[in-house]
Amino acid sequence: MLNNLDLDIERLHKSFWILLKRFRNLFFISAILIAIGAVITYFSIPYFMEYISKPVGKLIFLTPIEAFMTQMKLCLMGGIYLAWPYIIFYFSKNFILPTKIISKKTMWIGIIFAVLLFYSGSLFAFFVIFPVGIRFLLSFGAPEIEPLFSIGKYVTFVSMFVFIFGLLFEMPIVLLALVRLGIINSKQLASQRKRAILGFFILAMLVSPSTDVFTQCTMAIPLVVLYEITIWIARLWKK
Repeated sequence: MLNNLDLDIERLHKSFWILLKRFRNLFFISAILIAIGAVITYFSIPYFMEYISKPVGKLIFLTPIEAFMTQMKLCLMGGIYLAWPYIIFYFSKNFILPTKIISKKTMWIGIIFAVLLFYSGSLFAFFVIFPVGIRFLLSFGAPEIEPLFSIGKYVTFVSMFVFIFGLLFEMPIVLLALVRLGIINSKQLASQRKRAILGFFILAMLVSPSTDVFTQCTMAIPLVVLYEITIWIARLWKK
């Protein structure tokens, strides 16, 4: 019995170091890819700044290093975006596939959809929701009031908003993973539909750059559609 216990402890010890090594590799390779992506992003910063500054006009910086630090933040965010497919691939291959919960084919399908959903959500937020929301907020101004935007705070707001919305679009992947694990099923998802829809609209109210109903609906409706698609796929899996 002691021998079996020793073997179990040895296996756990070995598994721990294997996982630690995989996390280390993920960190270092991701860091290299993010750095490469950051360099690539640096050359596209002028186009990005030109686009986001259109609704507000001239941006200002309040400290000598604010403009420089803002560019560094943008490079970092761009690097993360460009490295995102690899991060998802490495995590799926080394942490999910070994559990044998899913097949290699299912893993690849999941990776492709996870990447597409993340980029789709980010692009939708950047090109659709953000311009509408900012213009709506600026409409509350007056001729005697001139809006001034700090480049650091403004860029941080835009980049984080876009990134968070990209993550929200990963919702189907997370829910379908829980379905695959047997934690939830299509009936439970369907029974929670009303609460989920309410949650999406509350989330849209909190995250939206604007307070108008149109912008909030523009944010919430895609999430509702993704939720319905998730239920439909979960039902197909059951069959």
